[in-house]
Amino acid sequence: IETAGRIREALREKGYVFAPSTFTNQIFILLEREQADALTQQVELSFWDNPDDTHTILRICTSWATTREDVDRLIACL
Repeated sequence: IETAGRIREALREKGYVFAPSTFTNQIFILLEREQADALTQQVELSFWDNPDDTHTILRICTSWATTREDVDRLIACL
């Protein structure tokens, strides 16, 4: 939950839209399809949904194995 909190805060600071907003180790973000494609070229995120023709929802999920370095790398890609 702590590592997800760091990611969630970085996403919030960078203006990402949450879809929906959660307080667990799972984070869902709404992106333009091109933005989602570019981000998934850099880091491994899970596809969640295509709510319309131009947007994608991606899932970020942390676990006990998620390291500070993993979080720092993701934040640098955002």
